[in-house]
This record gives sequence, C-alpha cells and structure tokens, in this order.
Amino acid sequence: MRVNLQVAGVVNTLASHDWIGKYVRNLSILSYADPEERKTAIKHAERNLEEANVIVQEMEEEAKVAPISYRTQMLGKLRSHKRDLEQLSRSLKKGGGAQSGGTDNFGFDREDRMVASQRAKLYQGTQSLQRTSESIARSHQIAAETDQIGIETIDELGRQREVLVRTRERLTDTDTNLGKSRKILKTMAMRYVTKIYITLYLFMSDEGEFYPAQSVINCDFCDTHVNVTWVCHTCDVSICQKCKDIHLGKKKFRDHKVRLRGEEKLDSPIKTTKCHKHSSIDYTAFCDRCKIPACIKCVVSEHKDHNILDLKEAFDEYRVQLRSLKENFKSQKLSEIPKRRALLQQEKERINTKSSMALDQIEKERAEAISSLNKVYNKLKNDVKLAKESLQTDIEEKSKALNKNENSIEHLLEQCDTHEASRDISIFKFVIECPHSVDFPPNEVSVGQIKFVSRSVSLSNIEQIVGKVMTNSKSDNENKTRSSEKNIPAVDNKITQSFMAPLSESEFSKGASVIQYEKSNHVWMTNDYSSTLYLYNSQGSKVTSISAGFEIYGFDMDGNGDFIATDYDNKKVKNITRSGKVTIVISSLPSEPLGVCVNHKQEIVLCLYGSNALSKYSPDGRRLVRKIGEGGGLFTQPNRLTQNGNQDYCVVDNYKGVVVVVDVGGSHRWTYDGQQGERFNPDSIACDVYQFLVISDRRNHKIHLVDKDGHFIQVLLTREAGIEFPRGVCVDKDGKLWVGQSDWKVHVVKYRSK
Repeated sequence: MRVNLQVAGVVNTLASHDWIGKYVRNLSILSYADPEERKTAIKHAERNLEEANVIVQEMEEEAKVAPISYRTQMLGKLRSHKRDLEQLSRSLKKGGGAQSGGTDNFGFDREDRMVASQRAKLYQGTQSLQRTSESIARSHQIAAETDQIGIETIDELGRQREVLVRTRERLTDTDTNLGKSRKILKTMAMRYVTKIYITLYLFMSDEGEFYPAQSVINCDFCDTHVNVTWVCHTCDVSICQKCKDIHLGKKKFRDHKVRLRGEEKLDSPIKTTKCHKHSSIDYTAFCDRCKIPACIKCVVSEHKDHNILDLKEAFDEYRVQLRSLKENFKSQKLSEIPKRRALLQQEKERINTKSSMALDQIEKERAEAISSLNKVYNKLKNDVKLAKESLQTDIEEKSKALNKNENSIEHLLEQCDTHEASRDISIFKFVIECPHSVDFPPNEVSVGQIKFVSRSVSLSNIEQIVGKVMTNSKSDNENKTRSSEKNIPAVDNKITQSFMAPLSESEFSKGASVIQYEKSNHVWMTNDYSSTLYLYNSQGSKVTSISAGFEIYGFDMDGNGDFIATDYDNKKVKNITRSGKVTIVISSLPSEPLGVCVNHKQEIVLCLYGSNALSKYSPDGRRLVRKIGEGGGLFTQPNRLTQNGNQDYCVVDNYKGVVVVVDVGGSHRWTYDGQQGERFNPDSIACDVYQFLVISDRRNHKIHLVDKDGHFIQVLLTREAGIEFPRGVCVDKDGKLWVGQSDWKVHVVKYRSK
C-alpha cells in the first residue's frame, strides 16, 4: 500500500509540473525583450532550471522504490527529461554568451523547432503518466476495499470463535452432567439387579419351587401385608415374617442385620464426633447435669464431680424419651389436629361469608362512587365545552375585525399602486390625505384560557370518602402483645414539669417545633422560621440563646457540638458555632431544605421541599453522595428525620401521613400509619436508647410509642393528660421526654428511668 502511494505521487508530480514548457516560454522572451528585460528573463530562467533539476532528482528517488512493472517506464521518462534539461541548460549558456558577444536572438533561433518537437513528446509522456497514475489510484482503492473486507472477515471469525468457545464450554458442562447422570443410572441399575437377585433367592426353594410376588404393597418381596414389621438394614428392604425366615435361612444372608421397625440398628455403634474443645478425642460420655456429651478430658476437668453417664446408656435413655415424644405427637395428630382442622374449616367458611358480604358492599359503594364521579366528570366536560364555545366566539369576533383591517390595507395598497403607475399630479393629494397607518384594535390576541384546577387525590383521601376495611385479627393482637412483652423497660407517662417558653408570639407563633438534647436537664429549642436557638432547662428557665441571622427550619448537632441548620429562604445549609459564628456548608440546593440529620459518619442528610427522596451530602457539603429512597415510592414529601441505633433513617412524611423507616442503603424496613379509624398527622419524631420511636400526632393531640419493628405499643399522652397540638419531641440521655406544643408550652415527661 505504501509503494502504491509513492508511485501515485511520482506520477502526479510528472503530470502536474509543466516545468519544461515554462522554461521554454522564459527563453523565448529573450529574443524579443530589451537588454534589461533579457537580463531579468535569463535570471528567472536559471532559477526555473534549478527548480526543475531538484524536481527531477526527487522523482528519481521516488521512482527507485516503485514496483518493477512501473519502475523501468518511469526511469526512462526521467532520463528523457534530464536530457531535455541538459540541452536547455546549454542553450541558456549559449544565449547568455551570445548576449555578451552580440549574437542575434541569443542562439535560440536555430533550436526553436527542436524545442517544439520535444514539448510535444513531453506532453504525450505526461498524458501517459496521468493514465498510469489513474490506474494505480484505482488499484490502490481496490486494495483498500480488499483490506476492509479482510478486517471485517477477521472480526466475523473472531465472533464465530467466541460462539464456538461458548459452545465448547456448554458441551463440557453437558458432558459433566451426562457423566453424573451415567453414574446415577449405573448405581440405580446395580441396585435394581441386586434386588432382582435377592428376590429370586428368597422365592426359590431347595426343590426349585418359586413363590411369585403378585404386587409389592408393604413387603418388598411378597404380596402379604401381615406382620411386615421387619427391616433388613444390610439390604435396605422391608420384609414380612415369612420372608424374614427365608431370608435369614439362606447361608448367604445369615449375617444380615434384621431388626424390628423402629429399632433401627440397635447394635450398631453410636456415630460420634470429635470433641469441639479437644479435636483429637471422640465423645465417650454424657454429662447429665450439663446435658451435653463429653470426652475423657472434659470429664476430669470441666465436668468433674458431675453425674457422668456412659454415652451408650444415655443414648438409649434419650431414645426411649424420643419414642415417648413420638407417641405424644401421634396422639395429638390423631386427636387435636382433626378437631382444630374442623374448627378452622368452620372459621374459613365464616370468613368467606363475611368477606363476600364485604365485597358486595364494596362493589355497591364502588358503583355509587363511579356513578357520582361520572356525573362530576360530565359536568366538568360540559363546563369545558361551554368555556370553549365562549372563547371561540371571542376569537371569531377578533378574526372578523382583523379581516376588516386586512381589506382596508389591501384597498390602500391598490390605490397606492394606481397612483404610482398613473404618474398624475393627483398623487400629491393622495399622499397628503392618505392615512399613514391602519388603526388596529388593542394588541391583545389572547381571549382567555381554559384551566382545570385539580385536587390532590390520594389513597387516604379516597379511603376517607369511601371507607376502610377493619380487621380484628387475633394473631395481630397476639403478635403486638408478644412484641410488647419482650424485655421492654417500664414506661412512665407522668408529666413532671410544664412551662411556657418566654418568647414573642411573632417569633414563636407555632411553638417548639424542633428540640435537641444538650446535656442533663437541658435542651435546645427553636421554631419553624425562627432565627434564634434557645437553651432551656427542665425548670423552664432560659439559660442562653444564639442568634443565627436567618430563619431556621430544622437543625441537628454534629460531632464537634456545632449546629447544622437549614436556611429555608436562601436554600442553604449553614454551620452555627456556640459563639454564634455562621458559615455556609452547602451553598446551593435544588429546592428549600426542611429537616436535617447528621448521621453516624457526620454526613448531612436532608429533606428537600418537592423531593420524594432523602439527599445525603458529604460532611463538608461539597458533593451529593446519593439519593436515599429515590424512585421507590416510599416518600411523598419527607419533612423531619432522625437516625436510630441501627443507623436506620426514621422519616416523617406528614403529607402522606406516615412514618417510614429505611436502612442506610435506602431499603424499606417498615411504615407506621397510626391507629385505625383516625387520620394520622405526624409532626416530629424522636428515638430512645432502646430504638423505640416517640411520634407526635399533632392533629389528634397524641404521642405514639412504636417499637423498633414498627409495632404500635401504646399512646403515651393524650389531650386528657394535657397535650394539645404537640410538635417537637426529644428523649434526653436521662430518659426524660420533652414535648413542645403550638401554644409555646413545653412538657417534661418522666418516660423511662435512667
């Protein structure tokens, strides 16, 4: 390919440089120019001659590496050009000498004809070289196409090779599986043949009599089912009394182990394992006190002075107990199971009847709801139709006015054309009296719009309208009761202290919405959109306050004791030190930040307005680590959050009316939607040291207690206990529960003892 390109270059050079003709034209000037022009022409001709020599040398070097089929022809042409150049060089010298000696026409008159013939030959050679170049270029194109086809062929062969490799691997796996199957079939065939031989031996007497087996029912060798209580463990078959006598009567089978069914391998040794503490010694004894097997070293060390039994004796004793258990289980199976199954069947029929009635009622409600919805939708469609007709009427009127203006403009244009073509003096009057523009109606094309203002339709809204299925499952109640009995510390819902936070109404109009633990009997509090953090003790005294200079929606404390707060209005997250210094941690967020949590890795986890996921940022706030729960439909609008001892995120979604718990990877663990029969309105959440969640239900004036698995435990506080519109909640390290209300009141509850 490289050689072809070089040949094409030589041919193109020979075809594209008319340097001999140019040289001859320069020499022909010498016979007609004045002395000064002759001198200039001679110098120019000498330069052209030098350039031609350089070009010939380059073409000669390139021709030497050309293919043999072109090399001879090209070198011949080059030799001809060299001779022409030498002759022209001599002519130039003679012309120069003639100029100095006064010869006429510089000696060129006698060579004009020879130069013309040489130029004709050179032109023919150039055309031949051009044709050769075109042929070589076509060959080069064919070679490139062939090369491309070869590359594609190699790629296709590579893909076929991969297919063959995968096929070979599958065949290898198939061969392995066939080998295993072959071994299994061989084993089954050997066992089948062995059983045939055993059957023939058993049923063939010494006189050659044969006892045919009609069908194997219980005994593996005959058709009887009487006294089939024996098992030959050597042959792994069940036999009756008669077949057992025949079997053991043969000399070949006298050593077989035949035992009563249920007493398998009574005389066989116990399968023991190595002691887990002394790996080189087998278990040989049983400690009756510790109820575990023991080796000889364990007997003299850990189980010294204990009641030690022989392993075989203990095994037999426990086997007797096992048989007793089996008898009890059989008795229960025969007595209790049928009775309970009958009761369950009755319960099933009752549930089917109730569910059918409920489904019928639901279907009736569904039909009525669909009928009502159809009426509403038909009314809405009719409203849209009327609005459309009204707006279309306005559009038609505006269109008529626009057509009138268009006709006026066309009439004026016709008059302009008429006066312009007439060349009459009436043009003066027309131009003076003609209006310079047409008055259009106000530039208002829009006639109004049709817009459908939708209402938020959710499952909870529909359930409130239609109804909800209520169940009274005993198993659910038992599970919740069982959950509440698993080592749950005692809960005391006694309110030990209540006080009013001395804050202005304008600044604390919604009460303590966020409460965070500081130290023993001290908490930090703030309100939605308040610009100040307040430190209070359990006696109701304000200890200190920190002004942040921006409205704080939510805050949490990091590992350094500083506050990480959300700036709702400016879409930022800021750091507030104890001295009141404020620095920006996250400068630009896609939407307004709501609740914030600093997790165990000091990462910042945010609830953003309009987002259905949690946003986790690096501790320095420079990068978004990941979205938690995105696309899973877990959240509608997360508002507040905290992290429990399992590092799970406990999120309040007050738009959806649920509390959702997800693990650190965003996988859903459980959802709590309050008690049945009321609309749950969670506002804030706190987690105690036992990973129980305390949730404030603002609308229902309640404080809910939920265990770590989402099971409802109890309602801690209600309106009867003095709770009204609860908001922020916090459990401090002393076990006290702090509850903030919308009316500025704060309650301190004993909750759990430390």
